[in-house]
Amino acid sequence: MIQQNGHTNFRLGFIFLAVFGVFLLIGWKLVKVQIVDYAYYKDKADNNVKNRLILAARRGAVLDRQGNILAKDILHYSVALAGTRLKKKQEVFKEIESSLKIPLSTLERKIRKNPEFVYVAQKVLPSDVENLRKLRDPGVILEKRFLRVYPYTVNAAHLLGFCDTDNNPLGGIEYQYNNFLQGKPGWMIAQRDALGNQVPDLNFPGEESIDGMNIHLTLDIDYQIILDEEMKKAVQKSRAADGMAILMDPSTGEILALSNYPYFNPEEPNRYPAEILKNRSITDVFEPGSTFKIVTMAAALEHLNVNLDQDIFYCENGKYRSLGLSFGDYKKYGWLTVRRIFENSSNIGVVKIAEKLNKEVMFRYVRNFGFGMPTGVDLPGESAGILSSLEKFSRTTHLFMSFGYEIGVTPLQLITAYCAVANGGFLMKPFLMSSIDGEGDRKIRQNRPQKIRQVISEETSAIMTDVLQGVVKNGTGHEAYLESFSIAGKTGTAQLYNQKLKTHDPRKHLASFVGFFPVNEPKFALLIMIREPAGDYYGGLVAAPVFRDIGRRIMSLYSAEQNRYIAAQGDTPWGETESIPNVENLERETAEKILKTLDLDVRFQGTGNAVIRQEEVRKDGKVTGIILYLDEKSRMTELVMPALTGKSLKEALALLSEIDQNPDVDGSGIVISQQPKAGSKIFNRKNVKLVLKPS
Repeated sequence: MIQQNGHTNFRLGFIFLAVFGVFLLIGWKLVKVQIVDYAYYKDKADNNVKNRLILAARRGAVLDRQGNILAKDILHYSVALAGTRLKKKQEVFKEIESSLKIPLSTLERKIRKNPEFVYVAQKVLPSDVENLRKLRDPGVILEKRFLRVYPYTVNAAHLLGFCDTDNNPLGGIEYQYNNFLQGKPGWMIAQRDALGNQVPDLNFPGEESIDGMNIHLTLDIDYQIILDEEMKKAVQKSRAADGMAILMDPSTGEILALSNYPYFNPEEPNRYPAEILKNRSITDVFEPGSTFKIVTMAAALEHLNVNLDQDIFYCENGKYRSLGLSFGDYKKYGWLTVRRIFENSSNIGVVKIAEKLNKEVMFRYVRNFGFGMPTGVDLPGESAGILSSLEKFSRTTHLFMSFGYEIGVTPLQLITAYCAVANGGFLMKPFLMSSIDGEGDRKIRQNRPQKIRQVISEETSAIMTDVLQGVVKNGTGHEAYLESFSIAGKTGTAQLYNQKLKTHDPRKHLASFVGFFPVNEPKFALLIMIREPAGDYYGGLVAAPVFRDIGRRIMSLYSAEQNRYIAAQGDTPWGETESIPNVENLERETAEKILKTLDLDVRFQGTGNAVIRQEEVRKDGKVTGIILYLDEKSRMTELVMPALTGKSLKEALALLSEIDQNPDVDGSGIVISQQPKAGSKIFNRKNVKLVLKPS
């Protein structure tokens, strides 16, 4: 037993010494690495870190519904110099000065300050560094990167957003869908060859970059250009602070175009103040004024069961007091039917209707139409608007709300509500992303139209559409009237609230028009808002004409696209159809674009930028081309005022449309007087006034 214990102790001692020896060796190795050979290993680690290259991923492209590229990455280089490695310093400096326009003094100053490594230029195109590359100098470092560009520059800038110099998104679709667009950077460990080029070190692992996914939008860039052009003209013409326009498909909630003016160039965002970079159509909140009266109209039709043409209200000749507060109209109205109250936008008439509605009913309809909450659009920064809780309603809140005050809405909320009237009563969720495409154009995600809830019945929708069509034909929205297709809509004029003074400013207004067309099968809902116009400020005078001009251009383009599609199916070749789009009164560029989508030969006669007449060119009975006559001066030629007395409003408007006149209409029925008189010389765009009286 004693010998056995001694043997055991010997083995334990041997094991202990062996383990101790191992730990001693490990300890010595650590001491050697961390202390004795510290400098060597630090230099080796630093070299690995310095030579670890990030392989940038190409950011995905953004495309419109037709496949046009709205945003994409292009290859560029960052140029750096390692002064201590430069072999051909003078040749390199001379080439940089010549190709990149950087003075020699600047280069020398940068090298003195950072002799090991310094960037001298960013965002350099491949063609501009080609000669520099040919010098094959080890001190010249060309880092491959990607630059975000926007082929349509200012068009749709507020929707797309923009990126900083490192391709980090700072707004719009770029920010909203960054997880899909950005891709995944790769990396590698590189060594430098004898010429100073960085080449992969196969002794170290690496990872390839993965490019970002492409995103298709519901936006149509052709419609977007129309909105941008017309909003610029409108804001400048009215000398307004800014303007907003939104075009949507009312049946699906798709955003087809959205314009804020002033706009900006997303490739140079630093040139603009922060206020211009905002997408005011979804961030800014306004008291909308009379465009909000559709909510009161809906509640009256469904809750009070009013009859549009039999129920009448006395509008107090323009002044009315209720619950100690005053309400006014811009014209003195007496007895008006419910239909005429909305056609003439009588605040007093609407207030009297609202007096029959309790605040709970009014609040319910406001909420159901989507006000006081975000629409859920796939864009960052959306505001929920302003809607007080029912408990905070005063005795008069629902009265002021009935004609668009004591309520804050975004332009997107407002047009979404009008879409519900246009599509049969359903509140749709607005959206901009159509699909996200992965490798091989595989659809990773798709958006589908989404019904939020039914706001009004289909019957109420039809009645409201009829009333809104009357607003354009007979009421305050007559400046939006077009003979070629039917429009339903509502004007709005609201005093803007001054936050500093805590009151409404009678000198500053929001002029608006919201509607949809064509009425029989609405394809488009359109909102126009002009903030702080100088001079005329009524929505019917400022915003309605813009709606009309945009609507005309949109429908011309839409008709051309539809006809081209039909022709492509082989059903109705162009030579056998009479549906050539009418491009008269359109700008030359727009008219040419519309007609060329039909593969027609387009020729011009005359000078100027406006099409005054078009003429078909036929061969073998088929239309092969179009001649467009241009003459800006002829648009100002004298015209003769037709005789309109005794004619119906429809007959009078038809005659006036032939000479491009939009009259100011007072009353209804038969024309009893006109200005100017029949036979008088008039000029295009001169105001014409008609006075009508029931027959």
